[in-house]
Amino acid sequence: MFDLHLPNWEAVFDKICVVCPLDDIVEYHSEVHSLGLSEHHGYWNCERMRYACQIASSYADACIVEYDTLIYNLPYTDDTLRGCGPMYDYEPNFVAPWFTHSPWMTTRENFNAISKYEVLEGKHEYCDRWLAEACVVLGIKPSNLESYYTPCCGYIRDANEWKNMVTSAHSKNLSAIHGIKEEFLSKTISAIRKI
Repeated sequence: MFDLHLPNWEAVFDKICVVCPLDDIVEYHSEVHSLGLSEHHGYWNCERMRYACQIASSYADACIVEYDTLIYNLPYTDDTLRGCGPMYDYEPNFVAPWFTHSPWMTTRENFNAISKYEVLEGKHEYCDRWLAEACVVLGIKPSNLESYYTPCCGYIRDANEWKNMVTSAHSKNLSAIHGIKEEFLSKTISAIRKI
């Protein structure tokens, strides 16, 4: 999916820095940082997000994007954490009552503050939950992108979510679509966006 989505990102961003696991290193001609072990959730997943925030804080404008996200019309950053969301669920085992899906945008100063928030072994489950927790503790509010689509669980579970994702690809003001984990869906959305 990284290779499939890379042309989209290269058309949008001036520079791409990759943060990936040591045991699954991405081959890319630009800056690649490898850290920790592969995992969908857990300590290393959150630690890579923290490190991505550290890298993002070294640029005047930055956006953190997961491998399963296509990017289109991004807004300017502001003092909030912008993303696909926020979504609220008030889970008792998470500090933040909200979370957002990729992409994530905020100011250089906010990324710097977030990058100093500790990742604790065994405490943080998902990188988006860790990010939301850091923002709640630091007083950074969430806000949404103008137009986006993300399935609630981060991946397509049924035909209705597939249809909603494809329908959202037709939006003229589309900022991003997150949760694209299938080659056919990625190619379908890319074909729609060329129209």
